[in-house]
Amino acid sequence: MGTQEKTESLISLKLVLFLFYGGLGALYCTLTPHMEQIGLNYEESRLILIFAPLVSIVGPLIAGPLADRIASKTLSGKYLRILAALALICSAIMYSLLLIVPLLERSPARRPLVSFGCDSSGAIIFQERCTDEKTCFHWKDEKQGSLILTNCSYTCQNPTQFENLYNPWTKGSPIPPTETSKERSDDYGDYEDSAQNEYATSNERGKREIERIYVEPPHLCTKIVNENGDEVINKCHVYTEDSKELKVQATLRSATNQENDTHSAEWCNYPLDGWKCNIPKQQASWMKLYMNNSKCKPMVECEVFDPYDSPGSVLADSQCIKIVGDIDATLTSYFVIRLLAEMFPTAAVTLLNAAIIIATRETSTGRGDVGRQLAFGSLGWATFPFILGMCGIQGELLWPVVIFAVSMILAAMILIVAQSMPVSPPEWWWHTKSGMLAIPMSAIRKYGPEIAAITVVAVVLGVFWSIIDSYQMWKLTDLHVKDYENGHYALKFSFAVLALPSILLLWNSERLVDYCGHSNILMVAFTLYVIRYYGLALVEEPLCTLFFNALEPITLSISWVTLMLYMRHLMPRRLTATGQAIPVIAFFGVGKSLGAIIGYVDTNNVAGSFQSLYVSCSIAAAVVAALYFLLYHFCLAPRCAAQPQPPPTPSELQGHVNGGHNGNSNGNYSPLRVYHNGMSRKGQFRY
Repeated sequence: MGTQEKTESLISLKLVLFLFYGGLGALYCTLTPHMEQIGLNYEESRLILIFAPLVSIVGPLIAGPLADRIASKTLSGKYLRILAALALICSAIMYSLLLIVPLLERSPARRPLVSFGCDSSGAIIFQERCTDEKTCFHWKDEKQGSLILTNCSYTCQNPTQFENLYNPWTKGSPIPPTETSKERSDDYGDYEDSAQNEYATSNERGKREIERIYVEPPHLCTKIVNENGDEVINKCHVYTEDSKELKVQATLRSATNQENDTHSAEWCNYPLDGWKCNIPKQQASWMKLYMNNSKCKPMVECEVFDPYDSPGSVLADSQCIKIVGDIDATLTSYFVIRLLAEMFPTAAVTLLNAAIIIATRETSTGRGDVGRQLAFGSLGWATFPFILGMCGIQGELLWPVVIFAVSMILAAMILIVAQSMPVSPPEWWWHTKSGMLAIPMSAIRKYGPEIAAITVVAVVLGVFWSIIDSYQMWKLTDLHVKDYENGHYALKFSFAVLALPSILLLWNSERLVDYCGHSNILMVAFTLYVIRYYGLALVEEPLCTLFFNALEPITLSISWVTLMLYMRHLMPRRLTATGQAIPVIAFFGVGKSLGAIIGYVDTNNVAGSFQSLYVSCSIAAAVVAALYFLLYHFCLAPRCAAQPQPPPTPSELQGHVNGGHNGNSNGNYSPLRVYHNGMSRKGQFRY
């Protein structure tokens, strides 16, 4: 195949890659905002971000081996084009189904009033009821977390109005007596002895003989069950006038009251496990007399500070949210459609990567221009989201899905009709474009440890990428970027700008990788993650954050093309598609899912939570880069490096020309580790 003919035949492949990655970029930048738009909250979105990548590995697991199996039985490359076209069409159909997911409307959260009450029978949280129906929360399981208590005092149970009725010295009347009172020692142990003489009776209030009693500050005690099964006091928290905040751990149970049960129909009662608060008799009597109410229920009552936003608050999930729609229907339908849809783009990536490897006809003596094909995909990935943002299409899923579906269908049509696309089975590659021969030199099992090692590296790179990528939306919210869609598309705009150097990088990627070595390039990728995470952790300005996030095209492109090229050399030609499925599964499947798990932070309760996460990730990336350097240069490289081989003899060369096998071959295909002779300066790959 001449150079001009080969270049012309690859135009269709470049156009397919441009449309595929362009449509995928338009859709991908809208999927996370769309989850919020249809009513899914942060926790529900997190489940999708974790499980969708895991399910997506089914696509490469099927597509890779299937393509290689069909390739062994056909002389035509039509099979690969048809499989890729089917994957693109299925992607368009499945993601279009997201438009039929029913919307779920959640009104802005209302913060109901909360108070804490405790007596000898236990503790309870009083919370204002939610919604017009005055419903209470009835959880299936208990909730554990913390409470910050403040302004604790003795009072009668009245959650609607906090009344501080604690006075260190109780008297027999709320009105100062006219008779002389005798004071008692403020020793806590004396107050019970005087309980029987609390108040003297008299027909005239002003003539009572009063004994002034010291009452201890409120004690909030927790109890446990000892070895004998008896409840005993574990520890007590004393709230004095100098106390400001008291942070305690609490176990919150489901509401005990029915809709019209309790002294106040406007408040819900949530019991707390393991609490006991004793009310001094003098304080109880004084409050009843002061309130002129014999039915007053004495308690230790506290205000709850920041009940919904404090870190780890047990009440964080009990805000009042008015919901219109069916939560289960929306979540289940979106979850199922999204998980099924995720399988097809990953399958398409696997097949298109195999098509690139085959179409460029790379062999050991010449570069196959793999990076130049991927550069067109990177151009589409940057261009389509930028156009959407410039046209003001923000947040809505309709137009991104339409663009994605049209792009996938056009790319599929090109694959079907482009019969000149050189994607014939790998077994027909034996002759290079320079006329030299590729000589099999070793079996795949020799490179098994190296394949396993690069797979682990791909997983770790996927983790570092996903930690940032999965939660960009909530990171912008954490930085108080109120108009998220504008901030999100500003991020995509910066992607487009910084995609230019990544395109140049991809255009010359094979020369760069050959010169620097695959592993050294991957170490650089880890180093770039150190810089990104460190910058995101230190800088709180939204625009600077956008810059560090927008380094993604560089970190993603440099790592992905290296993984792709590395696996191209390690796997035998008859397993080209399977070899390309491995990094897809490791990076976009396992790594992305693990990254979504690690990258989760409690955005409602932890201020600046992303900063602490990114500091940890920066340190982790630095450690991984250092370990990779040491393990590779001192352990992997000496063991995995191919042993030097003598040049082939004339009879061996003649045997390959005539029959495709040397004299010692049994006729079976053996994996390709190629010999480089002095006729070419190319192909001296560094791993």
